[in-house]
Amino acid sequence: MMKMIVAILPNTLSEEVSEILVENGYRVTKFASTARFLQGGTTTLMIGIEASQVDETLALIREHVPQKEDQIQATIYVINIKMFERI
Repeated sequence: MMKMIVAILPNTLSEEVSEILVENGYRVTKFASTARFLQGGTTTLMIGIEASQVDETLALIREHVPQKEDQIQATIYVINIKMFERI
């Protein structure tokens, strides 16, 4: 089964995270977004993967998003994909 990871990150972290994902063979779609809770510019990354890759992908993202006490650095959704097609 395919999964879609949607990661909403501050602009300051998005380039590093997307680069490390691409270096590890993932295809990443990146677009500008706005999220009030992050208080500033954000980028949303969409990564289509096999279900077996979820843990590895999340680990790569977490490695490159520093944790700050009492501050949200990223919001991540893992969504089931019913159909996936490249044309």
